[in-house]
Amino acid sequence: MSQQKNASQLIKDFPGIYKLVQRTLPNGKVLKGHDVQGTAVFTKDGHSAINICVHNPAEENYHMLAYQSEYSLSEHEFTNALNAMASQFGKPTEPVQYTFNQPKKSSTVVVENGNPVIKNPAYYPLSEFIITSSGFTTHRAGNLKGVVDEWKKIG
Repeated sequence: MSQQKNASQLIKDFPGIYKLVQRTLPNGKVLKGHDVQGTAVFTKDGHSAINICVHNPAEENYHMLAYQSEYSLSEHEFTNALNAMASQFGKPTEPVQYTFNQPKKSSTVVVENGNPVIKNPAYYPLSEFIITSSGFTTHRAGNLKGVVDEWKKIG
Protein backbone atom coordinates (compact mmCIF):
# COMPACT_ATOMS: atom_id res chain seq x y z
CA MET A 1 0.00 0.00 0.00
CA SER A 2 1.38 3.44 -0.88
CA GLN A 3 2.11 5.93 1.88
CA GLN A 4 -0.69 8.24 0.65
CA LYS A 5 -3.26 5.41 0.58
CA ASN A 6 -2.20 4.30 4.07
CA ALA A 7 -2.49 7.91 5.32
CA SER A 8 -5.94 8.26 3.71
CA GLN A 9 -7.15 5.13 5.50
CA LEU A 10 -5.72 6.33 8.84
CA ILE A 11 -7.59 9.64 8.46
CA LYS A 12 -10.81 7.82 7.58
CA ASP A 13 -10.42 5.55 10.64
CA PHE A 14 -9.35 8.37 12.98
CA PRO A 15 -12.66 9.09 14.82
CA GLY A 16 -12.83 7.12 18.05
CA ILE A 17 -11.92 6.98 21.72
CA TYR A 18 -8.30 7.17 22.84
CA LYS A 19 -6.49 6.63 26.14
CA LEU A 20 -3.29 8.42 27.15
CA VAL A 21 -0.89 5.58 27.95
CA GLN A 22 2.37 7.38 28.63
CA ARG A 23 4.15 10.71 28.69
CA THR A 24 7.87 10.99 28.01
CA LEU A 25 9.48 14.08 29.56
CA PRO A 26 12.33 16.02 27.92
CA ASN A 27 14.81 14.40 30.34
CA GLY A 28 13.74 10.93 29.12
CA LYS A 29 11.67 10.01 32.19
CA VAL A 30 8.52 8.08 31.28
CA LEU A 31 5.30 8.63 33.24
CA LYS A 32 2.68 5.83 33.16
CA GLY A 33 -0.15 4.41 35.22
CA HIS A 34 -1.67 6.65 37.88
CA ASP A 35 0.74 9.50 37.10
CA VAL A 36 -0.64 10.03 33.58
CA GLN A 37 -4.30 9.74 32.70
CA GLY A 38 -6.24 11.04 29.76
CA THR A 39 -9.12 10.37 27.42
CA ALA A 40 -9.71 11.82 23.97
CA VAL A 41 -12.88 11.43 21.94
CA PHE A 42 -13.11 12.43 18.26
CA THR A 43 -16.58 11.87 16.77
CA LYS A 44 -17.39 11.16 13.14
CA ASP A 45 -19.50 14.32 13.00
CA GLY A 46 -16.59 16.57 14.01
CA HIS A 47 -16.70 17.03 17.78
CA SER A 48 -13.82 16.38 20.15
CA ALA A 49 -13.27 16.28 23.90
CA ILE A 50 -9.89 15.79 25.54
CA ASN A 51 -9.15 15.43 29.24
CA ILE A 52 -5.62 15.05 30.59
CA CYS A 53 -4.34 14.82 34.16
CA VAL A 54 -0.61 14.29 34.71
CA HIS A 55 1.23 14.19 38.02
CA ASN A 56 5.03 14.17 38.13
CA PRO A 57 5.81 13.32 41.77
CA ALA A 58 9.60 13.71 41.36
CA GLU A 59 9.19 17.35 40.37
CA GLU A 60 6.02 17.89 42.40
CA ASN A 61 4.18 19.37 39.45
CA TYR A 62 0.79 18.80 37.93
CA HIS A 63 -0.85 19.34 34.56
CA MET A 64 -4.59 19.34 33.94
CA LEU A 65 -6.32 20.09 30.64
CA ALA A 66 -9.99 19.82 29.64
CA TYR A 67 -10.75 20.71 26.04
CA GLN A 68 -13.83 20.71 23.79
CA SER A 69 -13.88 21.68 20.13
CA GLU A 70 -15.31 21.12 16.68
CA TYR A 71 -12.86 19.78 14.11
CA SER A 72 -12.48 18.50 10.57
CA LEU A 73 -9.65 16.40 9.20
CA SER A 74 -8.69 15.74 5.57
CA GLU A 75 -5.54 14.56 3.83
CA HIS A 76 -4.30 18.15 3.57
CA GLU A 77 -5.94 20.18 6.34
CA PHE A 78 -7.02 20.05 9.98
CA THR A 79 -9.46 22.73 11.14
CA ASN A 80 -10.37 23.34 14.73
CA ALA A 81 -12.76 25.71 16.52
CA LEU A 82 -12.27 25.81 20.28
CA ASN A 83 -15.51 25.75 22.28
CA ALA A 84 -14.01 25.63 25.79
CA MET A 85 -10.71 24.89 27.49
CA ALA A 86 -9.62 24.80 31.12
CA SER A 87 -5.95 24.28 32.00
CA GLN A 88 -3.78 24.26 35.09
CA PHE A 89 0.01 23.86 35.29
CA GLY A 90 2.38 23.64 38.22
CA LYS A 91 1.04 22.98 41.70
CA PRO A 92 -2.62 21.99 42.20
CA THR A 93 -3.08 25.30 44.01
CA GLU A 94 -2.30 27.29 40.82
CA PRO A 95 -5.32 29.06 39.28
CA VAL A 96 -7.20 27.37 36.45
CA GLN A 97 -7.13 29.30 33.18
CA TYR A 98 -10.21 29.30 30.96
CA THR A 99 -10.69 30.00 27.24
CA PHE A 100 -14.03 30.00 25.40
CA ASN A 101 -15.46 30.28 21.87
CA GLN A 102 -12.40 30.74 19.67
CA PRO A 103 -12.81 30.93 15.86
CA LYS A 104 -12.00 28.13 13.43
CA LYS A 105 -8.32 27.93 12.44
CA SER A 106 -6.54 25.65 9.98
CA SER A 107 -3.36 23.63 10.13
CA THR A 108 -1.47 21.71 7.47
CA VAL A 109 -1.54 17.91 7.28
CA VAL A 110 1.47 16.20 5.69
CA VAL A 111 2.41 12.54 5.29
CA GLU A 112 5.61 11.38 6.99
CA ASN A 113 6.59 7.69 6.99
CA GLY A 114 3.08 6.78 5.86
CA ASN A 115 1.40 8.61 8.76
CA PRO A 116 -0.70 11.78 8.62
CA VAL A 117 0.99 14.52 10.67
CA ILE A 118 -0.87 17.66 11.72
CA LYS A 119 1.68 20.48 12.00
CA ASN A 120 1.14 23.04 14.79
CA PRO A 121 -2.59 22.30 15.26
CA ALA A 122 -4.57 25.37 16.28
CA TYR A 123 -5.53 25.62 19.98
CA TYR A 124 -3.51 22.53 20.90
CA PRO A 125 -0.15 23.27 22.59
CA LEU A 126 1.52 20.90 20.13
CA SER A 127 4.13 21.05 17.41
CA GLU A 128 3.00 17.73 15.87
CA PHE A 129 0.02 15.39 16.08
CA ILE A 130 0.96 12.08 14.40
CA ILE A 131 -1.84 9.63 13.55
CA THR A 132 -0.78 5.96 13.63
CA SER A 133 -2.53 2.63 13.11
CA SER A 134 -2.82 2.08 16.89
CA GLY A 135 -3.58 5.65 18.04
CA PHE A 136 -1.70 8.92 17.92
CA THR A 137 1.43 10.56 19.26
CA THR A 138 1.76 14.23 20.15
CA HIS A 139 4.87 16.33 20.47
CA ARG A 140 4.18 19.19 22.87
CA ALA A 141 5.11 22.84 22.37
CA GLY A 142 5.08 25.96 24.55
CA ASN A 143 5.75 25.43 28.25
CA LEU A 144 5.72 21.65 27.71
CA LYS A 145 8.15 21.64 24.76
CA GLY A 146 9.93 18.30 24.42
CA VAL A 147 7.13 16.28 26.03
CA VAL A 148 5.80 13.36 23.97
CA ASP A 149 2.40 11.80 24.70
CA GLU A 150 1.41 8.35 23.41
CA TRP A 151 -2.32 7.67 22.93
CA LYS A 152 -3.88 4.25 22.20
CA LYS A 153 -7.19 3.79 20.40
CA ILE A 154 -9.61 1.90 22.66
CA GLY A 155 -12.89 2.36 20.83
